[in-house]
Amino acid sequence: MDTDIDIGIGEASFDGFGLNGSFSVADNWVLFADYKAVSEDANGASADLDMLSAGAGYYRGVSENTDLFATASVERLDVSGSSGGFSASDDETGFGIGVGVRSMITSTFELSAKVD
Repeated sequence: MDTDIDIGIGEASFDGFGLNGSFSVADNWVLFADYKAVSEDANGASADLDMLSAGAGYYRGVSENTDLFATASVERLDVSGSSGGFSASDDETGFGIGVGVRSMITSTFELSAKVD
């Protein structure tokens, strides 16, 4: 995974990895989790971001190939960095909601759009 962030004095390019998964727990209900970890080391400075989202969702079919869905989640962000002998870190926990639509375009291709 490669993420570019504009930090006001330039652009930092973070590299890292992500994992996500979901599974159905009952008719039309799903649990999900998403984890991403990215870091950047440049010019004697380093920064790390860890992001976790976990929650539940409900979906309802509106046609044979299309579902509408809504999600609620707990969000966690941990940020740390160091430069020139100084270091700092912070973390925040919050909540998220989302709504979206997904549709099976073909038997092997799904298209999804979501607003969080």
